[in-house]
Amino acid sequence: MLELSHFKKGLLMLWGFTITAFIVYILYQTSLAIEQRPEMGALEALRVVLESYVLRVQDFLKSKAVLGPLIILVIYVLRPFVFLPASILTIITGAVFGPFYGMLITIFGENMAANSSFLVARYFAGDSDPLSKIPLLKQTSKKLGKASFFYVFISRLLWVPFDLVSYGFGLTKIPWRAYFWGTFWGTFPGMITVVLLGSSVILGKSVFVIAFILFVATLLGSYVCKKCMQQSYE
Repeated sequence: MLELSHFKKGLLMLWGFTITAFIVYILYQTSLAIEQRPEMGALEALRVVLESYVLRVQDFLKSKAVLGPLIILVIYVLRPFVFLPASILTIITGAVFGPFYGMLITIFGENMAANSSFLVARYFAGDSDPLSKIPLLKQTSKKLGKASFFYVFISRLLWVPFDLVSYGFGLTKIPWRAYFWGTFWGTFPGMITVVLLGSSVILGKSVFVIAFILFVATLLGSYVCKKCMQQSYE
């Protein structure tokens, strides 16, 4: 089992309290939206609330021409700690900054987020390898040591939930360098796809079609890579 010091337990409690407070606040805003428009269901009201915050963030970033990229990078780093979906922030980045600058910002931002959450998980895990002590994951933990880079690379290509991969690998003993480069190269196709999807709001349907083609190509490519890797390690 994973043993934590009192300080680490305190940090986890603070983290949990912050996330709980955030969820309670969003639910409170959702209840206010339902009161104003009783015909809306709970899910629709939640969608309206979240959409309004997304639009506010977009307007705020557009109004900060010089500081906008720096602000969005800070949001990227903080994003995994409040479990904000990476795709939402990437779409916003593409919609605000366009395909080229949006892609550059996303590359830096998502890699900063991935490495910060990995290092936080590694800090809490310490010298232990908690996943190797779970019977179902014991064999997987052993395989990670043989092909760390490729496992990270394919996990990123397969559109596995971004933060789940980051925290999960942080709890293993894979080298940080293998994680860094596996994440860097593995997230490229997905980031380009999602940034183009956000940019299609400005640039039209043709960019959306390109994004969809890239999405399908990424899935097919990741499947082929996975099969090749399985054959090479059998």
